[in-house]
Amino acid sequence: MKKIIVAGGGGFVGRQALKPLIEAGFEVHAVDLNPLKGDFSEIHWHNVDLYDFAALKELFAELRPTHLLNFAWFTRHGEYWSSPENFKSLTANFKILELFAECGGKRIVMAGTCAEYEWNTGACIEGITKLEPKTVYGSCKLAMYELLKSFARVNGLSWAWGRIFFVFGPFENPRRFVPAVVLPLLQSRPATCSHGNQIRDFLSTKDVGSAFATLVAGEVQGAINIASGRPLSLKQIVGIIESATTSYNMVKFGELTNVPEDPPIIIAATERLRREVGWMPTVALEERLAETIDWWKNNLV
Repeated sequence: MKKIIVAGGGGFVGRQALKPLIEAGFEVHAVDLNPLKGDFSEIHWHNVDLYDFAALKELFAELRPTHLLNFAWFTRHGEYWSSPENFKSLTANFKILELFAECGGKRIVMAGTCAEYEWNTGACIEGITKLEPKTVYGSCKLAMYELLKSFARVNGLSWAWGRIFFVFGPFENPRRFVPAVVLPLLQSRPATCSHGNQIRDFLSTKDVGSAFATLVAGEVQGAINIASGRPLSLKQIVGIIESATTSYNMVKFGELTNVPEDPPIIIAATERLRREVGWMPTVALEERLAETIDWWKNNLV
């Protein structure tokens, strides 16, 4: 059986890849300081600090995984764009890569970000759109991408790098866009937004996890955009949320100051994901938003 380590398996995105990996025939070993409870009995949990390289070395030597899926990174909301913790994440990710190669691993997939791209150029296309990040987070992710590409070539590893665009779903930080609209509406309070004309590509974490599981189980190499391929304005997304919550005319557009450097359009080309990886969303965004709203109804903060 194929054996996979999922670094950051208890995280916002990582948790959503676990069950699809089981369905794909993997023996799944999730590494996280906060193992998940509930319906995850088929997952082998390892409570290991990803900065404890001695413990990680022992774990990799014991398990000898054939595959590695790495979501681990510093992502604290409001801090991660410019935090020096990004450099620690870069160091830790490269060490994990080394340990995987040392124990005979075959295929590795890591999570990147759309922040590696130069924005304001239309749809971001792998291998065509210029890579020119404007943040510490994007720069460190891009550095890891280049390291992975070179390291895999030298060591004969199969590899892929999934560039995640905009996500939403259960367990999201309440201050992020979707819950920042959903929660006030569920509590019959006004929700404040910027002008809402920004065009983005949003995808549920359930679908992001499924896409990564398909990617790591296959053989496609290189950078792959992980996105829906369906650009929508923030106003359109708010409209879907309003319909699902039956709360109308309670979103106050223009109440929040728009960040001057906020690009008007950040969207993804998804041809490689659809044609080469063989994955595309099978559930509409509207349904995924409704599922997320139902989750928040049961988990109001």
